[in-house]
Amino acid sequence: MKKVILLGVLTLLIADQVNGQNEWAKNDRQNLMDEGMAILSKYEHLVNLKEKKQLIAKCYLDYVTATYSIQKFKNLIDFELADMQKTVLNKCAKENGINLDEKEEVKKVEVKKIDSTETKATKENKATKENIIGHWKTDEDDEFWLSEPDMYKIKYSDGGTAKGSWSLDGNILILKKEKLLMSSEKIYRILDFRNEKFFYQSMKKKSDKFIATRLK
Repeated sequence: MKKVILLGVLTLLIADQVNGQNEWAKNDRQNLMDEGMAILSKYEHLVNLKEKKQLIAKCYLDYVTATYSIQKFKNLIDFELADMQKTVLNKCAKENGINLDEKEEVKKVEVKKIDSTETKATKENKATKENIIGHWKTDEDDEFWLSEPDMYKIKYSDGGTAKGSWSLDGNILILKKEKLLMSSEKIYRILDFRNEKFFYQSMKKKSDKFIATRLK
């Protein structure tokens, strides 16, 4: 009798563990929402339609979580993932009166499958002072170095240079250029960060978007 009860308890524990692994946790859902927003940020005609982008991304989130368990989603190969994203986002956009094919994409952002492991998602997909330090090159052929202690240097493609201090506040990168009698700031929002590449836009002119690729 005791063996039967013990077997039943173990069966319930295993079932709970499996169900827990297939549930979409808050962090996983947020990653999906951010993923949808990152893809939509590539479309120039959506730049000033923040609420519309949020509705489309929320529709994408709802579809994925209703259709896939997190394990099934993680098992999608890259082609399946890209095809699903394109189909669902186009459908969600049309439901909100938006045609994603209206204009060409401005920038191509590498969007990878989310990982349900919080530590990996936090370390690889979020800019920190530790992982953003390094030598970078933009898609406009400018090069810049972010180093410790909080100093930066820029070498522009036309031969010009600039230097000063930098800081990171969440996903906001601030470059402060020191001048003789005054200082000036350039402020950027990091839209999507990967260890070897990140996508960002100017806070002053939000239509200005860039991709920086790590050189070393």
